[in-house]
Amino acid sequence: MRIVIAPDSFKSACSAVGVAHALARGCRLAYPDAQIIELPLADGGEGTKDALIEATKGRAVSIAVRDAYLYPLDTEFGILGDGNTAILELASVCGLPLLAETERNPLETSTFGFGLMLREVLRQGYRNILVGLGGSSTNDGGVGFLMALGASFLDEHGESIDPRGKSLLKIAAVDFSELDPRIKDANITVLSDVDNPLLGMRGATRVYGPQKGASRTAIDQLEAGMEKFSSLLEATLQGGWSHTAGAGAAGGMGFALLALGAHLTSGASYIANVVDLRERIKTADVVLTGEGQSDAQTAYGKLPGLVGLIAAEYCKPAFLLSGSLGDGYVELYDRFAGIRAIQQKPSSLAECLAHTERYLEAAAFDVIHSFKANRVKA
Repeated sequence: MRIVIAPDSFKSACSAVGVAHALARGCRLAYPDAQIIELPLADGGEGTKDALIEATKGRAVSIAVRDAYLYPLDTEFGILGDGNTAILELASVCGLPLLAETERNPLETSTFGFGLMLREVLRQGYRNILVGLGGSSTNDGGVGFLMALGASFLDEHGESIDPRGKSLLKIAAVDFSELDPRIKDANITVLSDVDNPLLGMRGATRVYGPQKGASRTAIDQLEAGMEKFSSLLEATLQGGWSHTAGAGAAGGMGFALLALGAHLTSGASYIANVVDLRERIKTADVVLTGEGQSDAQTAYGKLPGLVGLIAAEYCKPAFLLSGSLGDGYVELYDRFAGIRAIQQKPSSLAECLAHTERYLEAAAFDVIHSFKANRVKA
C-alpha cells in the first residue's frame, strides 16, 4: 500500500515536518510494509519558507529585523535551490505564534520589520522574490511594510504616523516619491493562504481580527482605518486593489504588495506544483493531511483543502487529521473520506500542544488500521 502524507504545520505546536514524521510513525505501526511518502507542505503561512527550502534543496539566511512590536528580532529568509530566488515568510517576522496571548493586539502590531527584510533582500541583489503570507499578528494594511521601504504616510499636521494598525485613521497624505527604486526591477510573487478581499464582512479585519486579539471596538476602528488608508493609497497610485481576491491576506499585506505590482497566487497550489503533489496523490492508495484547526475556511485556499480536492478528483480516499474542528468543517466531506480531531480525551490547550505529535501518531494508526481492515474485507 502506498500512503502519501501531505500536512500543513500545526502552528506553534508542530512544524509540517514534525507532523509528517508523526503521521508516518503511526502509519508504520499500523502497516509496516506500506510505502510511505512524506511531503511536509505549507500554503503561504507558517512553514512556507522551510517547505520550499526542503523541496528545492535551498538554504536559510540569517537576518536582523524588527518584530511586530518593533523590537529587534533575529530571523531568517530563504534562498531556493536555483540560487536566484528568495523566499520571505511574514510569519517569521510578525507571526501570531511569536506573541503571547496577552500581547495580541492588532491596533499595536506592525509589518515594519517585514519591510526591512524585503529591503535587505533587495540590497543583496535578489530580484526574483516569493512572499509567504499567512499567520500574521498584524492588521495594518501593510502600512508599516511600505514605510520601511521608503513610503511616507502623514497625519493632518504633516507628521509621520506611527507604523501600526491604530494609526490608519490618522493618515491624511501619502507620498511614494522616496520608495526604494529597486522594487521596480523585482518580480514579486505572493503566496497567499486565503482569498479574502481587503474590506467588508469577508475582509481582513472582520474575518481575522478577532483571532488576532481585536475587540469589537478595535475591529470597527481598524475597518474604518483600512477604508481610509486604502482609498488614499489607491488614489495616489491610481489603482484599485482592495476588492482583489487575497488583498485581505495577512491583515491587508496582500493589498500593499498588490499596490507594489506583485502577482498574487495560491500558496497551496504553488507549493503543490513544486513537489508534484498531484502526481504523488494520483499514484497513492490513501492520503493523510492535517492542520491546526479545520473549519469552513479550509476549503478556501488552505493546504489541506487542496490536498482533499486533488484526492477527490482521482477518487483517492483522503483523511483530514486536525488539532480541532471549527464551524463548517462538515462542508469538507465532499473531498475527505474522514475528518477527525486528534485529541484523545478532554484536555487543556497546553496539554494538547504538549502532546501533539503523540496524538498525531495515534490518530494515523487508527485511520490506517481501519483502512487496512476494510480493504482486506473488500
